[in-house]
Parts: sequence; C-alpha cells; structure tokens
Amino acid sequence: MNFLTGREETLFVCLTVGGKGCMAATAGILPEIMVGIYNASNEFNNYSQWECCDEETL
Repeated sequence: MNFLTGREETLFVCLTVGGKGCMAATAGILPEIMVGIYNASNEFNNYSQWECCDEETL
C-alpha cells in the first residue's frame, strides 16, 4: 500500500510508518528542508534533530 500525507508537520512520522511522501507546497519553496526530513526518516535514529517532530507526535 502506498500513501502520502497532506501536511508538512506529519511528513517525518508518515515516512517512518511506511508512507511514501507528502503533497505540500513547502517542497517547492524549501526543497532542501523536505529532502532533509526524507533523508532523516531513512536513518530513524536521527529523528531528534528535527524540531517539527516532537515526542508526542511519534
């Protein structure tokens, strides 16, 4: 199953549970931020560096 999130705030969590990406305007404005979140999700141990993902969300 493939799914996307529609909110930037939930991208990291979505990716860590198997999501494929995000439909967000931010990707066009700040692509380096979105790519950084995507790359960090591939290395789950780096999650603490992202302020957008607090422990309550995870």
